[in-house]
Amino acid sequence: MRQKRVLLAEDISCYGKCSTTVALPILSVAGFEVNLLPTAIFSAHTGISTDIAFLDFSGGMKGIIDSWETMDISYDAVLIGYSFGKRQLELLTKFLEMKKPKIVILDPAMAENGKLYSKLPEDYPVAMKELIKHCDYLTPNITEAFMLAEKPYHEGPYDRTDIVEILLRIYGTYRKKVIITGIEAKDNKLMVMAIDDCGDIYTYETDKVSRNYSGAGDVYAALLLDGLLKDRGFETSVKEAMELTSRAVMLSQAGNYEELYFEGILKDI
Repeated sequence: MRQKRVLLAEDISCYGKCSTTVALPILSVAGFEVNLLPTAIFSAHTGISTDIAFLDFSGGMKGIIDSWETMDISYDAVLIGYSFGKRQLELLTKFLEMKKPKIVILDPAMAENGKLYSKLPEDYPVAMKELIKHCDYLTPNITEAFMLAEKPYHEGPYDRTDIVEILLRIYGTYRKKVIITGIEAKDNKLMVMAIDDCGDIYTYETDKVSRNYSGAGDVYAALLLDGLLKDRGFETSVKEAMELTSRAVMLSQAGNYEELYFEGILKDI
């Protein structure tokens, strides 16, 4: 009997906690075999510095995928995070067409604070549409949700009705399960809102802390995948991922950590 096998396709930050360096340990502690498909390598994530070295790993991705075609490798799930440019979206789309994994989560890591990441082209959200067709779950932050819904961005705090409109717009376009994370709500709360494949909407709130931690969305996506692969169901997986992510953030603030102290929740996975 083999472990369930997960492919993690996203960038690597050599310094700082986000993307691969948080998702991989979470999924490993959860009991899964994790394979890597790096999309880019950063000297540090942009929450630490804007003066960073960057390597586009598109050529390496193609070489890895070509090599894997000669091997009998199947995947129970794929978690896709930051991808650099249209070529990588095409590579990932072809890979999913070939492997047909049971679960595909796309964290469309492309924007925050109302703006696309600096290295991505302006039409990147449109170029992502073909890849989305092959995914089962989307976990955008609020900026990315506005972009996927093709709605003008505006800052929060947001009313629940604002987000319901965005959820329904994305769901109507793609017919995927959508979980919007990091929604600034009123009364100093953060919300996660989700829509399932029946169109039912779920809302969960947690207390907002005084600082933002890079990598929280990556932690959430990995925890969501853990719940789904262990058959806890969509609603439970969405809620429990939010609760554990929130706990990691609270521990980080309580300990005055510079980076997200996700290690503090590993024992609870």
